[in-house]
Amino acid sequence: MRSTYLKYHLIKKAKMRTIEEHFGKELPFVRKVCDRFTLDSEIYQIDEGILAKVYHEGIEGDLDGAKMKALYEYGIAKRLYDSKISVPCPKGVFLVPIKTNSTERYPSFVMEYISGYTLRELENTDFRDRTHDLVQKAQVELEKAEKLGFIPKDLCLSNLLWSPNTNEIYLIDFTQWKDHSLSLKPRR
Repeated sequence: MRSTYLKYHLIKKAKMRTIEEHFGKELPFVRKVCDRFTLDSEIYQIDEGILAKVYHEGIEGDLDGAKMKALYEYGIAKRLYDSKISVPCPKGVFLVPIKTNSTERYPSFVMEYISGYTLRELENTDFRDRTHDLVQKAQVELEKAEKLGFIPKDLCLSNLLWSPNTNEIYLIDFTQWKDHSLSLKPRR
């Protein structure tokens, strides 16, 4: 209990860097990419090849809550990526603007941008006949994640991303995943 309490307060007090400080340049643009994550976050492309997941808590003023969610999701994505499981490359947790030239910054999970479709979106495209094979590819990645101790709690076609450029399937959206070895969420 004490170590969880200590981790929570250390994370809460940690100073976050802005995305500009991390990459060493001003962002050329910020644009909202999609509305598919409207339950708890919004996705913005903040540079060529870079996405930021901005949590609604941060936009609504709960910056500590948004930071905790971003760190939790980043921790899971980083461990999956380091274990060679197919996920977008996690870049970190940074303060990110959601408007070009804005001074307001929000705690965000920053990751590689992968151009593609969720398997839910494929149902309305010419690629819909590939869904079965892609689900089988995703199952292989999910089995690898489960061997590491992860439990995906919100597994659905919207959380599986397919890139037609590489024919790879990527696991996305880890906010509801459980990892008992990663205890960044405070106990109540």
